[in-house]
Amino acid sequence: MTLARLTLSFLKSASAVEQIGFCEREVAIVGRSNVGKSSLINAVAQQKKLAQTSKTPGRTRNLNVYQAPRERLLIDCPGYGFARGPVSDQDRWSWLIESYLTSRASLAMVYVCVDAYVGPTSLDIDMQTWLSENDIPHIIVATKSDQLRPSERSFVGKKLSEALSLNPEAILITSSRESFGIDHIVMHMKTNLGL
Repeated sequence: MTLARLTLSFLKSASAVEQIGFCEREVAIVGRSNVGKSSLINAVAQQKKLAQTSKTPGRTRNLNVYQAPRERLLIDCPGYGFARGPVSDQDRWSWLIESYLTSRASLAMVYVCVDAYVGPTSLDIDMQTWLSENDIPHIIVATKSDQLRPSERSFVGKKLSEALSLNPEAILITSSRESFGIDHIVMHMKTNLGL
């Protein structure tokens, strides 16, 4: 079976929102450090080394910009919740994420990655609440579902929806390792990018 794929190439790493430049439409990925954002990008693009994965949390420190077809972009935001470095650097990353999410008129959807095995942390709940309060369109992506037992997988959507006060339909369940749910998220991204 052929998996759906979003054609992506790495464009740049931006330390300020202004460095991203113009695009017709874009989507963004946010989530706590080590939640599997890079693995998700690689799975969506069907490229093993497009986004650099690491066992050390907090490696993404800028806005990583990926080019999609027809002047569309995918933006990988720095992970929140864990980072090695001075408090001033951590404050800068938080400010960078917030300024990006509130200033881009071309931003069509934010994909909030939550670890399916760990469940939503207080930081995940804060992010989801903040996005809702600022009327920023978003959907939850439950990553690493391969770490769940088969009996747990069927209930993870209900469990996360209750914890985040959302409808189960507002949660996409994925496993980058097993390519589970990747077709669905690729089609969701393409729709929001107008592809």
